[in-house]
Amino acid sequence: MKTKLLLFLPIIVLTIYLFGCEGVQQSDYADTGVGGTIIDSATRQPLAGVEVRLEPGSTIFTNSDGWFYFANVHLGSSGGNFVLTMSKTGYDSIIFPVWLLAGDTTTRYNLVMFQSAREVYVNYNVPVIEFTNSFSMSSVDLYNIQTIQDTNFLYRDMRLRDADGTRTTYNFLTGYDHNSGNGWQTKFTNLLGNYTHDEFDALAYINGPGPITPADFPNDLTNSFHVGTSPNAVYGFYLLGRNNYSGDPKIYGMIRIADVYYDTNLMLNVVKIDIKVNRNGNNYFNLY
Repeated sequence: MKTKLLLFLPIIVLTIYLFGCEGVQQSDYADTGVGGTIIDSATRQPLAGVEVRLEPGSTIFTNSDGWFYFANVHLGSSGGNFVLTMSKTGYDSIIFPVWLLAGDTTTRYNLVMFQSAREVYVNYNVPVIEFTNSFSMSSVDLYNIQTIQDTNFLYRDMRLRDADGTRTTYNFLTGYDHNSGNGWQTKFTNLLGNYTHDEFDALAYINGPGPITPADFPNDLTNSFHVGTSPNAVYGFYLLGRNNYSGDPKIYGMIRIADVYYDTNLMLNVVKIDIKVNRNGNNYFNLY
C-alpha cells in the first residue's frame, strides 16, 4: 500500500490550525460533524473496511455501503482545518484536508480510492462548482483526482472560473494564482478534440504516440464552454508546479468536459469532468 503524500510537504503541514475569536471558550461553540462515502475507482462499488481518521480526533471504519461519519467534533472556535486520512490494504491512501464550521453537521464528501500499482488512474463525473468565495468547491486536485475548496491551495492544480462575468461561460485555469503566489501551476494542451465517454476511455495518447514534452502544453487555461451544453471537449494537462519541486516522473493527464448545467438546489452552475492521470511520466492513457 502506498501513501499519496506530496513529497514537498514537511510533516508540520499536517498540523491542525484552529481559528477562533479571542476570549471565547470551546463550550460556546456547537459541535459539528463530517462524513461521506468511499468507492473503488475502477468498479465504482462502495469500499467497506476503509480506515478513516480525522486529525485531530478518532478513527472509524466504513460500513458495507462505504459510509463513514464523525459526530460531535469539537472545534473550540467558529471553524477550523482538519485532515481526513483514509487507508485500506491494496489501495493508495488518501490525505484530504477539510474545513469545518461549528454547528454544521451536514458536510459530506464522495471520495474515490485507487488500487495500488496502477499506471493510469481515472475518475468520472467529478463535480466542480462555480466560484463564489474561497470556500467554494471550485478547484481540483488533479493528482488525487478530486474536487477541493478553492482555499486549499496546497493541493490546488486547477480552478473553475467565469470566463466573461455573465455566469454562462466558463473555463479551467491553472491552480497557481499569480497575485497571491498560491497553488500549483498546471499547463494545458490545445483542444485535443471532442470525445464521448467511451471514446475518452480508449483515448491512449496526447498528440499521438511517442514522447511528449512540456512544449506540448502551451496554455495556462482551457477554451471556454457554456452552461447547458455537453461539449465533450478533451484537453491534456501537465502538472508543472508539482514536477518542478519533486522532479521526475512528470505527471500528465487528460480532462473531458462531460456536462455543464445549472443546479437548481445549489442555485449554482456545475461542471462535471472526467479525469485520467498517468503518474509514471508516460504518454499512455488507454484504460482497456
